[in-house]
Amino acid sequence: MKYIIILLFFFSSLACFGQSTGKPNQQNVLAESFNASNLGKNNTLIALKKQAWFAPANAMHWWNYFLALDHDESITASLKQAEMQNSISQASNFIKETWQYNLMLFIQSGKKEKDKVFKALSLAKDKNIIYPYLVQYAIIAKDKQALNEYANKLNETNPLTQNLYEYHYNTLMSATQGAFIYANGIADLVALAMVQAGGIRKDIELRYYDAPVIQKENAYLCLSLGRDIIRNYPKAFYTGLLICLDEAKDFTEMKDHIENDFKFSFISQERKLAADEIPLYKNYLPSLILLYKSYGTATPMKEFIKKKIEYIAKQVNMEAQVNEILKKAIPL
Repeated sequence: MKYIIILLFFFSSLACFGQSTGKPNQQNVLAESFNASNLGKNNTLIALKKQAWFAPANAMHWWNYFLALDHDESITASLKQAEMQNSISQASNFIKETWQYNLMLFIQSGKKEKDKVFKALSLAKDKNIIYPYLVQYAIIAKDKQALNEYANKLNETNPLTQNLYEYHYNTLMSATQGAFIYANGIADLVALAMVQAGGIRKDIELRYYDAPVIQKENAYLCLSLGRDIIRNYPKAFYTGLLICLDEAKDFTEMKDHIENDFKFSFISQERKLAADEIPLYKNYLPSLILLYKSYGTATPMKEFIKKKIEYIAKQVNMEAQVNEILKKAIPL
């Protein structure tokens, strides 16, 4: 089972039991102080917080709530920060000597506190849970030795599926020589590091995106960073599965990457995509549609790209939308 499945499992396994430091005399007090006003009408967050506040000796409850907060976009950044800090403060009374608590501290630090992530590693029975965070830390710290070590550990214990490997391989192939690729999620940054650890595109430097990119030359953004971030770079352009921050002159770079560098092995099979693959495969559509339109007259390559577009659209349940786009010659 690949690492991302493990992470999702621990995120959703609300019945799991965490380690307990035990402080039963404080549990009733914490339950009585339960307050969900900062969470608005987000029922998922409210339910997860209630689990942590009413059963505080369970480390997984705190971890589930903290991760949900970290990934949620429905509450403001200031309220999210306050809730995350409050969770850490309250959790310290019950689960201080657990990997969950130390990973919470690591994430809250901007994934920069080395001692917290390594303490989490020492406390976790299943080290695979911690390896992705060690990869992120190594990228932030620019520790190439640690990056190679923990990316290889993930490849040995929880390798990417062939389908996901090909997607992230094509992502690396969407950049020119000596590029800098920015991302910040486990599902993108860590996966790219795993592909690199196998010897692919070692010329590329992976970077953690936590602030606007000032030096834009030869810099690329992963599409997973989302529209809110990408729209801050109005001159950026598609190069395949990345956005280049340099100013586009034409379709040359995108055309070269897709036609000459991409692998299409798993986009050629009639198969159903897994749930975690669908959002990624949608990312193929903008560049492929733009490239398809750039050909003008019919050519074998134009027909090849059209078949890939149609295959992906079908797999991600966007056939009607994509057909309309192709018919009207309007890009995504």
